[in-house]
Amino acid sequence: LSSIRSLDEWMIAWTRLGQQWIAMARREDIAGRWRHGALARRHAAMCYHAAHFITAADQKTVLMLRSTAAGFFSQAVPYLYEMTERIFIPWKEHNLPGYLRRPPEGGSPFPVLIVLNGATTTKEETLIWSDPIVAAGWAVLAIDWPGTGEATAFAPLDGAGEGVIVAILRELARDPRIDQERIAALGFSLGATPVVRGAERDPRISAIVLVTPPFDPPAWPALLDPLMARQLL
Repeated sequence: LSSIRSLDEWMIAWTRLGQQWIAMARREDIAGRWRHGALARRHAAMCYHAAHFITAADQKTVLMLRSTAAGFFSQAVPYLYEMTERIFIPWKEHNLPGYLRRPPEGGSPFPVLIVLNGATTTKEETLIWSDPIVAAGWAVLAIDWPGTGEATAFAPLDGAGEGVIVAILRELARDPRIDQERIAALGFSLGATPVVRGAERDPRISAIVLVTPPFDPPAWPALLDPLMARQLL
C-alpha cells in the first residue's frame, strides 16, 4: 500500500505483488516445500483479486484478473484444504463454479452451509473463512453466483437471483452425503438478497445468516463515496 500514490497505480501495484508471490511459490516448489508454495499461491490469488477492486480498465481486464486469481487459488487448494472438491452447479445454460469442503471427521450424511459472496467477494475468500464452520462439523459449499467471481460474465449481477439457490438445492438433492434436513445458507452483502428470497421459496433451508445485507437502499445511496457507487452501479 505504501507504493500506491494514486488510484491509477492500484491495479499495477497489486498485480506486481502477485507476480512476486508466484515467483516465491516456484522457489518453494523447487525446494520441495509444497505447503509453503501453496500459501504463496493463495497470497498471489488474493493480490490479483484485490487488483480488480479499483480499476478503470475494460471489462476484459477485470475478467482476466478474476480468472487469474481463481486459477492460482485452485492450485493451492489440494495442499491447504483437505476434503475439498471443485464442483459445478447447472444454472440455465451455464455451470456455476464452486468448492465443496467436507468436515474432516464423522460420516455422512453431513449438514451443509451454502455460501453466496457479495458483489466483489469470491468463493475463494469465503472458502478461506470456512475453517470454524468445518471444525463445527458442517460442510461448506462456496459458490460464485452469476455476476461474481468466475461467473462474472454469465449474467449481470442481480440481487433477485433466488433461482441460484433453487439450482443449488436441486444439485444437493442428488448427493447422498448431504443431510437434506440440515441445510443452511449464508449471504454476504448483496449475496444476502438471493439467500433471503431462496429461503422464502424453499423450506429445505432451515436457517439463514446475513452479513452486512443491503437494507432499505433508498436511505443511503446519496451517502456513498464515488468508488462504492461505481461498484454498485
